[in-house]
Amino acid sequence: MGKGLIQSYEERMNKRDENERKIICFLKTEIYTTAKILAELLDFKGVSSVYSILKRMEKNGLLLKKEIILDGVKDFSLYGITSHGALLALGENEDPFKILTFQPSKIAINTLQHRLDIQKIRVSAEKMGFEWKALHNVKSESKSKLPDALLKVNGVVFPVEVERVAKSPKRYKEIAERYQKHLSERGWGGVLYLFPNEQLKNRVVRIFQAVLVDESINRFEFKTYDEFLGGGL
Repeated sequence: MGKGLIQSYEERMNKRDENERKIICFLKTEIYTTAKILAELLDFKGVSSVYSILKRMEKNGLLLKKEIILDGVKDFSLYGITSHGALLALGENEDPFKILTFQPSKIAINTLQHRLDIQKIRVSAEKMGFEWKALHNVKSESKSKLPDALLKVNGVVFPVEVERVAKSPKRYKEIAERYQKHLSERGWGGVLYLFPNEQLKNRVVRIFQAVLVDESINRFEFKTYDEFLGGGL
């Protein structure tokens, strides 16, 4: 009986450590997120199960909690990685002076939902076995806009654009021309555009059909979040 209890305790401690490691590794690149997204990352059925983990990690100096206030009312909390947490996730050949940490004062409220949408898609994509590279903290050498992320499927890389608001036809023409060049130079398989709803997707598709009159539009894939999460590419 005693041995069984010890094994059960050891299993719980190992599972706890594994969950904390997953959170730290995720936040090493994402910097901050919500409890709901972390619950999905850990395969928890409900958000309530993740709060005890986050509270313990906050107490141990691994995470910092920030309440987000919208329209004068508390809306939700963000949990971000501290320098202590980031150092635990540091790779053997990584520079400790280049770690990124959560700085609540630098949160851009107007683009926050876009950032969180990308995180939700990342979690689901990785569960489907796809590789994901976040690019929001990467600086472009050419100073041109980078994709929101890079998705690798069966060895083929696809730049990902998550759209919550439609851009102007002129802007999409510029983006399409840039991608046509990059697809050839970098050997990318195509460009994946993801949208929160069908209405926005259809609007952007019509713009692309107007600005790309040749077969190059076939290199662009347009899906809602649900369509992608339900079947991938």
